[in-house]
Amino acid sequence: MKQGGQTEQQQQQLRWQKPSTGWLKCNVDAGFHKNLNKTSTGWCLRDHLGRFVLAETTWMDGWKLFHYRRRVHSLT
Repeated sequence: MKQGGQTEQQQQQLRWQKPSTGWLKCNVDAGFHKNLNKTSTGWCLRDHLGRFVLAETTWMDGWKLFHYRRRVHSLT
């Protein structure tokens, strides 16, 4: 929406949803650095109480993301 020449953005508040008791939840994210042609990925496991269990982050060459994406699509 525009009001008075300014763009108004509505933000949706998202909250972490815990898994069922005895289960773990894995949250993932990825980022891209255009100038370096690099991709970063990360994941984090938490238990049903929200306690940290395990995580990993990685950097890789940008082209590898395309390769993995193509591989995932070939499996579906």
